Amino acid sequence: MKSVLITGANGFVGRHLLERALSEGYKVYAGVRKRSNISSIKHLDVTILRLDYQHYSNLKNTLSEYGPFDYVIHNAGVTEAIDIDAYRKGNVEVTGNLIKALQGGLISSNFVYVSSLAARGPNYQGKDDPISDYGVSKSEAEAVVKTSGIDYVIVRPTAVYGSGDAAFFELVKLVKWGISLSMGSRDQKLTFIHGFDLANLIFLSAPFTGKTFYGHDGHVRSQKDLLNAIKNGLGKKRALGIHIPAGLVRNISLYVNTFYNQFLGKSWHYNPPKIRELLATDWTIHETKDQSLLEFVPKYTLESGFQEAIDYYREKFWL
Repeated sequence: MKSVLITGANGFVGRHLLERALSEGYKVYAGVRKRSNISSIKHLDVTILRLDYQHYSNLKNTLSEYGPFDYVIHNAGVTEAIDIDAYRKGNVEVTGNLIKALQGGLISSNFVYVSSLAARGPNYQGKDDPISDYGVSKSEAEAVVKTSGIDYVIVRPTAVYGSGDAAFFELVKLVKWGISLSMGSRDQKLTFIHGFDLANLIFLSAPFTGKTFYGHDGHVRSQKDLLNAIKNGLGKKRALGIHIPAGLVRNISLYVNTFYNQFLGKSWHYNPPKIRELLATDWTIHETKDQSLLEFVPKYTLESGFQEAIDYYREKFWL
């Protein structure tokens, strides 16, 4: 039986990865941080590993006790931080420590790094150009992976949604309350992938050493498409359309984030770098030659995916 270590296993994408690995018959090790809440995965037939990513010796000892692993899917990372140094600590340093701890025989096949489309950046002109601290840190983590000497695969997901996702849930709540909120350019081009499909794509990519793949469902969408998918999923015929110009969005983000920094000691989720990403006009993913290797067919469209997510929110009494 092949084994796989999945880090960030208690998160939204992590749970989908665990379920996919179990369905493929893997012996599954779920890597979580020391104080992580594991209530969402404790019912699964997996071995929980509490990993101390910041201290190499502790990390090495834990992995040595349970390894070697056939595959490692490194999904853990920091998506919200107060500054670039914090992002680097949570994404670049952690990735480097994990790879270092695995070297010396603790991984027999590929190290799959779950990066982000933010590492490439929007408005693609033929070269990577991340526009946020998060995107920069994911790009730098990719560089650590590529130069480490380990056999690797990199996956860059676009916006991920689905059952258990908390980020898009805020937008779903607004629509349920009768507010259809959009911002920035009305011609914005967006890409999406459901968490179930992303997990499938990641496992399909795992054997392809040295390749970089993009996680998306193959379609280009608009804010209107997104809002309509949510309205249909909720059975909502009408909602009050509110559009916020890009300049006002940036000002709100700046002032609120300053308050968070000064009085709460943390960054607001919609901080200025995040807003730059949200307002970017073109998140189109251009197909590469490598992408066709996966023979990936998504299960969900945006419409069916949000219907599934909204059904989940209702089942769990989130709505």
